[in-house]
Amino acid sequence: MSAPISVFINCSVADRIIRHSIFLFAAVVAGLTCAPSEAQEGLLLYAPNFNDDNVSVLTTNADGTLSSTTTIGSVGSSLLYTNVRQDQAFAYVSARSSNQLRVIDTATQTVIQTIATGTQPSEMIASPDGTRLYVANGGGGVSVFSADPITGMLTADTTIPTGGGSGNRALTISPDGSRLYVVDQSLDRLLVIDTATNSVSTTVTVGDQPLGAAISPDGSKVYVTNFTDSTVSIVDTATNSVTATIGLAFGGTNGNGPDGVTASPDGKFVYVANRTTGNITVIDAATNSTVGIFSNGSQTSGVSLSPDGTHLYASSQGASDKVTAYSIDSATGLLTSIGSTATGDSPQRASICGNGDSLLASGRTFVAKTGAALGCTGTSADFTGGTLLVSGTNLDFDTSVTLGSGGGTVDTNGNNATISSVVSGSGGVTKTGSGTLTLSGTNT
Repeated sequence: MSAPISVFINCSVADRIIRHSIFLFAAVVAGLTCAPSEAQEGLLLYAPNFNDDNVSVLTTNADGTLSSTTTIGSVGSSLLYTNVRQDQAFAYVSARSSNQLRVIDTATQTVIQTIATGTQPSEMIASPDGTRLYVANGGGGVSVFSADPITGMLTADTTIPTGGGSGNRALTISPDGSRLYVVDQSLDRLLVIDTATNSVSTTVTVGDQPLGAAISPDGSKVYVTNFTDSTVSIVDTATNSVTATIGLAFGGTNGNGPDGVTASPDGKFVYVANRTTGNITVIDAATNSTVGIFSNGSQTSGVSLSPDGTHLYASSQGASDKVTAYSIDSATGLLTSIGSTATGDSPQRASICGNGDSLLASGRTFVAKTGAALGCTGTSADFTGGTLLVSGTNLDFDTSVTLGSGGGTVDTNGNNATISSVVSGSGGVTKTGSGTLTLSGTNT
């Protein structure tokens, strides 16, 4: 293996001489052995506290546990959902009773924008390119906002009608952003929306009182939790039909009143938060069968996965308001509790970043406000033509970087930054902006 190398680029000089220089790294990837997975440190989790009308901000530690960072107030009433953008630069909070959305700057942990939504806004999700934010409204319709990729600020775009009597609760989006899947809690159906035309293309009948939805990483399945039935409907996205319905009990223990749901990044397992029984069911996605159930705490409502899929975070309310961290066995998908962190009153659907690679694609910008933010990509930051915008001083990026044939750009934006991880791949890096970029890791 090659010896570590360092590349120092001082843009006080580079602005005059090599402002747009390109540095190519040859792809020499052979005989590599993967190290055991470690927890992703420094990522931010936002838990909306329904009764306190505030948001608890928690930070992941090196061992996968959580530490309380701060509490953000003045974010509206009846908070059910948060959404953290793919690069962790901004977080969005829906205030159900206030009919508003708040934008949080994650560098300052302050609200930088308040904008009106439809009636009773619930779950939000960003498009893969980060240019749109979709909000499911309990009073019907889906609000669509344009999102500025650098500032995170929103502009009202349109409202997608979903028909009379609809009560939209949750949503998820296809990996390519072409289809939005919206859970209609009132009419027991999943709406399939064409995002090119902002119209409902079809509907799929699911179980009684659906509350949550998650899409498989390959986009082939949508998992919908049915609260009253205590089941999960599996929807085939090619045929827009339910192909299986799964009960949530395991080994004699019931999983009742399912709410939040998430799928592992490798698509092997699905995790369901059972609010009524206060536990978490693990589903094997290959066999559509339950493989484990874990007690979490009263009224378990939400589950979120670390971007690399090694840890799960579950919120519970009632007797103990907390978020519990779990390590995940990569082979079996089973959970081990590693500690809980207190929140405000009645935490709901907490969220953490993920799918950060989508903002490293051509024409897109990943805004990094901390060195840990690059961990939002998972185990490796895969550049396919996009830009990493350094938006903090002296940031150290220790997530491995892979350069596809399209390469990538690092804009230091007047800051000094270090990439201390391995950089590999066939593409090149274009360095722009004033400031110093140091590559101190092993480069292949």
